[in-house]
Amino acid sequence: MDIYVSADKPVSTLGHKLFSGKFYGKVYEGPFKDTGKWYSNFTEILKNKRYKFAKIYEWYTTCPKCAKKYGKNYVVLIAELV
Repeated sequence: MDIYVSADKPVSTLGHKLFSGKFYGKVYEGPFKDTGKWYSNFTEILKNKRYKFAKIYEWYTTCPKCAKKYGKNYVVLIAELV
C-alpha cells in the first residue's frame, strides 16, 4: 500500500510525489468498515458521469482515535481521471 501525506514543501528525507492532472473527489462520513460501500458508490458515480479513471486514492482525514474523539470520520475518495 502506498501512503500519501500532504506537505507544504518537499521533505528531504522522504520520497515525494506531486499529483497533477484531472481528478474527481467525494467526501464520505462514517466508520472505516464502510470503505467498501463508499468505493462501490464512488465507482458507480464515476460510471454514471462517464468518467474513466486510472486509480482511486483514499484520504483518511483523521485516525480512528481522533474520529472517536471528534465524533466524525471523514474519508475522501479521489479518482485520477484519464
